[in-house]
Amino acid sequence: MKDEDFLLTEHAKLKIKERSVSIEHVKQAIVQPDLTKIDKFDNSVNHYIKKFGEKYLRVLARTEKNKKIIITAFFDRRIKKEIRND
Repeated sequence: MKDEDFLLTEHAKLKIKERSVSIEHVKQAIVQPDLTKIDKFDNSVNHYIKKFGEKYLRVLARTEKNKKIIITAFFDRRIKKEIRND
């Protein structure tokens, strides 16, 4: 995916910066996730989960007009043991 295929909400920009999450990791999580889930409250939102080192990055995004709208991203310490491969 190209850069123009991604759009960050203002909330996502703020949280990604606050949490020291790299934009490249966000893109990798969306393009090659280890796991995807549909949000339990809003079925238009997907959770893209990818392992980086010992951490799991969770990116929430929805698709609009062939663009991924990034809502937020964070390293999730609560990833359930059953999805871990370690």
